[in-house]
Amino acid sequence: GSNEAFALKMNEATRALGLPGLRFVEPSGLSELNVVTARDFALFCKRYMELHPESLAELHSLRYIEFPRAEHATASYVPKGRIIQYGLKTGYIIESGYNLAATAKRGGTRILLVTLGGSGEGAAGGGAAQRSRDGANLLDWAFEGFVTMEPPLGPLGPVKAWYGAKGGLALEPAEALAVTLPRSLAPGLKARLVLPASVDAPLSKGDRVGEAIYSSGDKVLRRVDIVAAEDLPKGNVFIVVRDAVAKFFSRLFGKA
Repeated sequence: GSNEAFALKMNEATRALGLPGLRFVEPSGLSELNVVTARDFALFCKRYMELHPESLAELHSLRYIEFPRAEHATASYVPKGRIIQYGLKTGYIIESGYNLAATAKRGGTRILLVTLGGSGEGAAGGGAAQRSRDGANLLDWAFEGFVTMEPPLGPLGPVKAWYGAKGGLALEPAEALAVTLPRSLAPGLKARLVLPASVDAPLSKGDRVGEAIYSSGDKVLRRVDIVAAEDLPKGNVFIVVRDAVAKFFSRLFGKA
């Protein structure tokens, strides 16, 4: 309907993604009133790569992409000129300077970086060339200083289920069971599961049941939700009554 209405839809989407620091006043990206924090921009890029993993190979591994292309033409629009896009995302307007979101993977570790507010060309360099150098240097620094590890956690279940059509519930992690951490903390890395002894039906696939906690010393590095891997509907009346009695006596004897 309008640029303003489209920007409102963009802001609805960023709120749904949990990114309060990313706000739009128009969709082109050219207004200095479009704002973002480095953290929310990084989280946005992470979500983008999770939703569209094929984009890294099909788009961003290319040295550049050029658009609009001839196939973008319509009866009312004929592409004129061209735009060349480098990297995961680059940007520049006078008010914000030179900005970059970039990602790379070495071994089992993927690093995503965001730089904002780079200076323009000058005696000490700057501009797009400096943005590229800074991005490459930051990636090298990150790969030297961080490592991804997957310490063993033990079995994820199933756990006992009360009142359900089945007596047990299969579990799965909501995200990858791994942690990227500073190399200095790697020797002390520990992982533990926090799960209940039992759950009550009904539960839906994806409902949170427990968590995996990664820590080194007294520092918690990451928490990953452990969720229901399947729907668990409530059982029939006989099952509900039977489990109510059994659960009462289990609690009475401290076994529930």
